[in-house]
Amino acid sequence: MMLAPSTMTRHPKAQELLLLTHDNTTVLVAWTLAFEMYFYFVVTLVLAIAPKRLYPVLMGWSALTIAAITYSAFVPTNWDWYEGIPQSPLILEFIFGVAIAWFVRNKMLPFGVTTTFLGCAGLMIGSEIIRANALEALPPLWRVLCFGAPAALIVYGVVAIEIRKGWTFPAFWQSLGDSSYSLYLWHHLLLVFVMGVFSKLALTEYVPGPILVAVGAAIVFPTGYISYRYLERPMTVWLTSRLTPSLVTERGPAIALRETM
Repeated sequence: MMLAPSTMTRHPKAQELLLLTHDNTTVLVAWTLAFEMYFYFVVTLVLAIAPKRLYPVLMGWSALTIAAITYSAFVPTNWDWYEGIPQSPLILEFIFGVAIAWFVRNKMLPFGVTTTFLGCAGLMIGSEIIRANALEALPPLWRVLCFGAPAALIVYGVVAIEIRKGWTFPAFWQSLGDSSYSLYLWHHLLLVFVMGVFSKLALTEYVPGPILVAVGAAIVFPTGYISYRYLERPMTVWLTSRLTPSLVTERGPAIALRETM
């Protein structure tokens, strides 16, 4: 566990803070946020220009993105703008999300159980491929195929089951899911600290690894939920009350919060 590998490119702190790079040596997991901010920018632009044509325009953007990814995979390019994010294969995972939203919106929800099963099986197979080859040794497209595509199948399948059959996860698992974003932001920093303490105390020399992992999880998961409950959710309610006051006034902050998340 390292805060920032020495092989990472160093950028000005302002560039990392504004998520203008996916080499973030301050918060390592923030590398994914650079991709998210690009997608949010695209969606915001579409909503500003053609709010009633959101899905058609996003599908056009998806087609252009796929064409750019395919072109750059076979033809040497020097597309350095935004560190190559717009034509990165990882953008395909956002396109999967757009497709899922379109299917759900149009009530195209067959084979939920089958899709979920295929997604879980694909995730296990993909994880083994990544383990056997090392993630860094494979082109980015392999990450999408091994992780992104199975995850998309699971998300679609579970949503289809929930809508068609009315089945939902118990409240505990829903709360854990609600806190997943906070957990994502905190887990690396916490694990680096916890593993550093374990190493300092020489626990790694005589305590079995699975026990240390369990102790780390017992610290990280509650912290993620506390962060969600007392930081993320209050901030979301506060922002929602100012961005969409009528929604909060008429339907209550809890409803507004759920609709924004």
